[in-house]
Amino acid sequence: MAAGRADAARAGLACGRRACDILDGTMSWSTCWTAPTPEAHLVKGFLETRGVPCLLLGEGAGLYPVPGFALRVLVPDEWLPVARKMLTTPRPRRPRAAGLLRRIHG
Repeated sequence: MAAGRADAARAGLACGRRACDILDGTMSWSTCWTAPTPEAHLVKGFLETRGVPCLLLGEGAGLYPVPGFALRVLVPDEWLPVARKMLTTPRPRRPRAAGLLRRIHG
């Protein structure tokens, strides 16, 4: 377990239960999305607000985060199809908002 904590610290993860599980191999996680840091955090927040467990794993090496390196958004294997569908299915536009703007400005 100590090696798992050291790996988690190097990967930039807080070694909570989920972070240690991924590094110890007790849970199987897959990459759902890879993006620059700001986008990866948005994707993680989007999925977590919808109940999908997520972790961020850094691609770059070093002590300090570098904006040029990407982060991987990891989800448990059983959640992968659900998470990918959430991220790739476009949401329908709300026609109500356009009608409100016409009434306010028209």
